[in-house]
Amino acid sequence: MHTIQLNINDAIYDKFLNFVEKFSKEEVEIISDVKNFKDNQQELQQELSAIIQGKATFFSQQELDKKASAIFSKYEDNIQR
Repeated sequence: MHTIQLNINDAIYDKFLNFVEKFSKEEVEIISDVKNFKDNQQELQQELSAIIQGKATFFSQQELDKKASAIFSKYEDNIQR
């Protein structure tokens, strides 16, 4: 399978997607869409606003390691049973 990147004029974007979506995922798979990028961009903007407004929660590396270890241990215990 090959991967290509295209710039598609807004006037035909919906028509192009409708055409491509007629193929099965085994034939053509859309791996990146501007909508996903815009959604991610919006989410990042909200997170940045929370940081600027002082509403974000931060963890030290030590706190993060402790939380991650607790989560990993929980799932490791479930797998070993």
